[in-house]
Amino acid sequence: MTLEKAAEPTIASTTYRPVLQPREPDHRNDDLNKPRHPPFRPRGKEWFHWKAIRLRQFVCRFLFPRTFDLGDCTFRIGPHTVLKRGWDITEAEAESMRFVAAHTTIPIPRVHRSYTISGMVHIKMDYVKGECPISIWNHISPEEKKQLMTELEGYVRQLRTLPPPYPEAVCAVNGASAHDHRFGLNLAGPFLTHEEFHRFLRLDSDLDSWNVEECKEVYLAHSKKYASKFTHGDLAPRNVLVRDGHIAAILDWDSAGWRPEYWEVTKERYSDLGTPEEWHEAVRRGVGQSYELELAAERHLYRPGAFTEFPTCPKKTLWQA
Repeated sequence: MTLEKAAEPTIASTTYRPVLQPREPDHRNDDLNKPRHPPFRPRGKEWFHWKAIRLRQFVCRFLFPRTFDLGDCTFRIGPHTVLKRGWDITEAEAESMRFVAAHTTIPIPRVHRSYTISGMVHIKMDYVKGECPISIWNHISPEEKKQLMTELEGYVRQLRTLPPPYPEAVCAVNGASAHDHRFGLNLAGPFLTHEEFHRFLRLDSDLDSWNVEECKEVYLAHSKKYASKFTHGDLAPRNVLVRDGHIAAILDWDSAGWRPEYWEVTKERYSDLGTPEEWHEAVRRGVGQSYELELAAERHLYRPGAFTEFPTCPKKTLWQA
């Protein structure tokens, strides 16, 4: 089998420069017992639109019983289309998919349209057939595994060639607040500099307070300078579909956006148990560095148990919840 690396991207325009929107308030200390969203109560034309969606759901549940529920708030609404909706879904996810599809050769479900019903974002996109790599990993040959990892490496490399709108921007593709599972339940940012972003990650604590032996990696990592790169933000095998020995689609761009250059590596480790080591290596090769220091820093900063292999945070005073 001939191994081919993914083609390099073609940037249609280097003048893409969205205006950074106002920063989202920090909701990390909010009362979690209070509802984060208003009740879903469509009115008028939205009510009829919602009922039409419910009807298509009902029909597709019987027509495609094995592939109707695709997880992550996504379900089929036709032979060739799916709908992703939810309170934590944002318009930025659809814009990220359009942006990447326009400027790279990465296989992504085509977005038909995105719209809002009673404050809830809905994204209609193509249905892509394929299997999760984990489900077939032990049944394919070493050559096929190498082919898949070569493609994954090439696609990661393509993302990193996209020029950021600002050198240190941390935001969604459209300059809005960023959604990322790493930030918790709410949006964060946008941040114009990595210094602001890193302070947010440290729960507004001073950098010097981390200059102690048990968590010195945070001090060293956050003292460095980084470039911003476009990042998928959740490149776990569960978000990739494979068909006929090739990557058929990369899914779930809800955490995508402009992040510090190490973010793809550290977030990829926030993944399901059982991710093959070859997968981690492919992502690191695509990024170009291992970012071991930054990975160690995230082990200290992130919530206990968030990373499947990470120890609990030694600086317990910052994580009382």
